[in-house]
Amino acid sequence: MACSQLLTEYLGEAAAARLCAALGGCQIKIPKRRDGVWWARLVEAIGERDAEELCRIFGGESIYIPRNAASGREELRRLVLRRLAAGETFAEIARSLEFRVRYSERGLRKLVAGPGNGALLSNGARD
Repeated sequence: MACSQLLTEYLGEAAAARLCAALGGCQIKIPKRRDGVWWARLVEAIGERDAEELCRIFGGESIYIPRNAASGREELRRLVLRRLAAGETFAEIARSLEFRVRYSERGLRKLVAGPGNGALLSNGARD
């Protein structure tokens, strides 16, 4: 079973989505006790009740928190399209997004184009 399915099964859809949004892309060691840096990050991301449940189930284990679920990708796609329409280039957008996750100009072009879309984007930029 995929990690995102397990997280959803044990924490619920809302808490799993918050966890993926906050810590997606990280391999983390789930704390066994209610202390330490990862405990604080979990509480900040999903709240104390859900952090306790996660620690009860996975305490001491290292798990990968998936990132960029389909909804996250679509949100990023809309952001990139808005910024392209405002006149920014793919390279400028990629550089500005690097603080969150490293995005390449090519990766953003593929994201915006999506499967089956044409080679020329609405703002005139080439795919």
